[in-house]
Amino acid sequence: MNVTGIIAEYNPFHNGHHYQIKEAKKQADAVVAVMSGSFVQRGDVALYDKWVRTEAALLNGVDLVLELPVCYACATAERFAYGAVATLDALGIVDTLCFGSESGDIRALEHAAALLLEEPPAVSEKIKRGLEAGLPFPAARHEAFTDVVPPSLLREPNNILALEYICALKKIKSAMKPFTIRRIGAAYHAEHSAGSIASAAAIRRMHDDGVPFDAVVPASAMHLYCNAPTHSISRLNTAVTYLLRTASPAWLRSLPDVTEGLEHRFIQAARQYNTFAEIAVHVKTKRYPLSRIRRILINALLHMDKDLCRQPPGYIRVLGMTQTGIKLLARAKNTCRLPIIVKTADYNTPKGMFQKDLLATDIAALCAAAGGHCAGFDFKRSPIIIKNLP
Repeated sequence: MNVTGIIAEYNPFHNGHHYQIKEAKKQADAVVAVMSGSFVQRGDVALYDKWVRTEAALLNGVDLVLELPVCYACATAERFAYGAVATLDALGIVDTLCFGSESGDIRALEHAAALLLEEPPAVSEKIKRGLEAGLPFPAARHEAFTDVVPPSLLREPNNILALEYICALKKIKSAMKPFTIRRIGAAYHAEHSAGSIASAAAIRRMHDDGVPFDAVVPASAMHLYCNAPTHSISRLNTAVTYLLRTASPAWLRSLPDVTEGLEHRFIQAARQYNTFAEIAVHVKTKRYPLSRIRRILINALLHMDKDLCRQPPGYIRVLGMTQTGIKLLARAKNTCRLPIIVKTADYNTPKGMFQKDLLATDIAALCAAAGGHCAGFDFKRSPIIIKNLP
């Protein structure tokens, strides 16, 4: 059985995701997705909880869904990619890694990734000058590589993630082979749909504005969304303001990505503003983009620390599976290099990275509009099993 891996957030699952899975299954017999859980890479809580998103994926072609630990899910693109690729690789049954890109050209992406990994000295010097001028790292790197890499490869969001995935494969010497599917329809950040395809960002905006979005998501997913509570980070306004107003500069410096006195900007902003969004906006600078600031705020709520975020994955957490997924899991038990967690209650001593995942679930539940879960729900929820697909 040929197995391909997909790295996703499914925030929410939509027709574009369904298209990718269908295209992937032209080359593979089964799909394993490693998915962000409660919080996502842009520095936000997921619109729907991880079980709703898992079920939507299973009903639309994914066979096995694994949870990406929150220390990677709410991190830089490089760390996000590393954690997800390392998780799929550790499973020991995944043959290929499938990802979308604006380019659609795997050779061009692999060539660019090789240059990123073996950075020419002249490029390194340009990046250094860009950082000294106050540019954020992605912008400094984009400018520095302009002469050696097509600009779109370092500008378009899916291309950027694709490069990080390929770099991660090379860094861990994975046997998984990458292949890409060209993104169709609406662009990653597009605010409007293109036919039956809309970006996740557009769908979230449609939801917030009360605009129907059933035309751009599979019917089975829409059925789940209609009956599921939604989540908003604004419901943590009081919690994050209190946390920052009582935090010490030394503790804030211990958080991932807090450097160069950024801790003082957080403390000052929390004294003047009292919402997650306002604090984030007033801390961000040209050098420190909004997504980075929002991730820091979430990591503060999770009491995340730098050392934990440097560690490799320590387990495989299963969120759901189909009948095919059950067979994949049986195979993986003979090949996986990490403990496989099927039921949280069977994992006797949650600690470190996994403890943060459990905390993330509890904190995200506070963001629910209605019907949020009580604390400890991870211990009460078994993986979703879809036995009879329509």
